[in-house]
Amino acid sequence: VKELTAQITVQVRKECEDAFNGPNAK
Repeated sequence: VKELTAQITVQVRKECEDAFNGPNAK
């Protein structure tokens, strides 16, 4: 369960960073 939670956390964090940096990066 911890591994799955950690994986989801990393994915969500990545999505948040992509959404936050999207206009600047792309």
